[in-house]
Amino acid sequence: MGSGSLPQELSGVESPASRMIPVSIIVPARNEEKHIAACLGSLVAQDYRGICEILVFDGGSTDQTRRIVAEIATKEPLLHVFDNPKVQQAAAMNLGIRMAKGEIIVRADAHALYEPDYVSQCVYHLQTTRAANVGGPMRPVIGNSLPGKAIAFCYLSRFGIGVARFHNSNAQGFVDTVWLGAFRKSVYDHVGLYNEEVPRIDDLLFNYRLRTAGYRIFLTAKIRSSYFPANTIGGFLTKAFRNGFAFGRVLFVIPKALRPRHLAPFTFVSGLVVLCVLSIALHWARWLLGGLLALHLSLGAAFAIPGARLHGLAFVAVMPPLFMALHVAYGFGTIWGIFRSLIEKLGRRS
Repeated sequence: MGSGSLPQELSGVESPASRMIPVSIIVPARNEEKHIAACLGSLVAQDYRGICEILVFDGGSTDQTRRIVAEIATKEPLLHVFDNPKVQQAAAMNLGIRMAKGEIIVRADAHALYEPDYVSQCVYHLQTTRAANVGGPMRPVIGNSLPGKAIAFCYLSRFGIGVARFHNSNAQGFVDTVWLGAFRKSVYDHVGLYNEEVPRIDDLLFNYRLRTAGYRIFLTAKIRSSYFPANTIGGFLTKAFRNGFAFGRVLFVIPKALRPRHLAPFTFVSGLVVLCVLSIALHWARWLLGGLLALHLSLGAAFAIPGARLHGLAFVAVMPPLFMALHVAYGFGTIWGIFRSLIEKLGRRS
C-alpha cells in the first residue's frame, strides 16, 4: 500500500480521507523500555501522510524509557517527548489534547504495535461512519511460554476478560466502547476531557459520556494492532486487581457507565466471602460454597478446551485456576475500591 493510501478494497471509493486531515498521535508511557522502541517504530512507519506529530508523555519512568524515546526523537522530527507529572494515562491524554495541532486525535498504547495502515483506517472510518470514536479489536500477542499463552487466552476467552466486543478479532459495528480509539478533536469541546479521578478506565468513562451526548462509537477489525499483555502471572493478576479497584471507584463517580460484566467478579467474590462466613456455623453453606467453587472450575475447564486444541492438554489443567485467580483479583479489587471510596466520602463529611 502506498504512502497515505487507503486499503485496496476501498480504493474504488471516493474517500473523504483523500484530504490529508492533520492527525496528532498521543502516547502515554511509563516504564515501557521493553516495547517503546518497537511501538514508536510502528507509528513512525504509518502510511498516512497527514500525521503532524507524535506526542509521548512520560509519567516519570524509572527505567530507560525516557532515554530511548529521546534518542528516537533526534532522528524523527515528528516525535516529541514531554513530562506527565500526574503519571496517569488520563492526565497524559489531557495534556496531549490541549497542545495537539491535529484535527484528529489518535490514542496509542506504549506496549502495542500498529499496522502500517492503522491511522489511515482510523481516519477513513471516522469520515465514512460519522462516528465520534473509532477503534479496532484488542489483539493480545501470544507468548511462547505456557503462562504467556494462558494470559493471552484470558484476554480472548469470554470466561476471562474477553466479553466486550473489542476482544473479538472479527467484530465490526457500533458498540459501547473500543480499545484506544481515534477522535475528532472538536468532540472534546462538547463532552470534555478525560476524568483524572479514576485511573486505568478513563477511556470507559469517556466513551460513556460520548454515548450519553448522542455520539456513536464504531469498531472494525480493519483497524489493526497488537497488544503486549503482562508476561508474568503476578503482573497479570496485579493489573486485574487494579482494574477491579477502578471499577469500585467508578460506582461512586458514574455508576451508569458500568455494565453487568464489570461487576460479575465482584458478585462472585462477594458470594464466596458470605458463604465462607456462613460455613463456620451452617452445614448447608459449606456445601453451597464447595458447589460454587466446583462450578467455576468446571466452567473454566470447559472454556479452556479451545485453547487446549491449540496449546496442548496442559491448558485444561492451567486455565481453571487462572480464571479463578483472575476473577478473585478483580473482585477483591472492586471491593477495595468501594471500601476506599466509602472511607473518603465519610471523611469529607466529617
